[in-house]
Amino acid sequence: MDRRHDRVRRAYGLQRTAGGRRHTSAHRRQALHRRRGDKITLPLAPLVASFGVPVPQLSGRGLGHTGGTLDKLESIPGWRAHLTNEEINDQLDQVGAVICAAGSGLAPADRKLYALRDVTGTVESIPLIASSIMSKKIAEGTDALVLDVKTGVSAFMKTRDDAQELARTMVALGTDAGVRTTALITRMDTPLGLTA
Repeated sequence: MDRRHDRVRRAYGLQRTAGGRRHTSAHRRQALHRRRGDKITLPLAPLVASFGVPVPQLSGRGLGHTGGTLDKLESIPGWRAHLTNEEINDQLDQVGAVICAAGSGLAPADRKLYALRDVTGTVESIPLIASSIMSKKIAEGTDALVLDVKTGVSAFMKTRDDAQELARTMVALGTDAGVRTTALITRMDTPLGLTA
């Protein structure tokens, strides 16, 4: 990895302290109706961590009319989205996975971009989506990233062409930051499971 990228990660991202192990992350470009993302995040993070791979998962708030993963998790009494970098690293060391908000020291511009996208009607802007997602993934200190970009009637990216453009943009951003990044494009036309 390029030393410049390593210095940036140390300055703004998470330290790789989880037993010296590599960090891996997965991201799903969430559905318009959030039909799959919330059902996958909770079982996937501990499953991957059970194989000894630390999973830092910086999740987001709802945009437009959708409810975000953090909004839903905050309905659990005692659960909190905002952790310090030290608390994030402690949880990665002790448990192997963490789901939380990007704090002020991690991807600080993302919160402002998120709010801007919401009020300016640019929620579906591919450059802004890619920048938002990848700023958090790079800040996590992730060595490898698998992106699940959704397309179809329940996804932000309705067409395969838009999904491919988003996937290419995010892979390029990840690769440029020294993160081994790959993307899958999968259909999102029906709910996962019995409920939305």
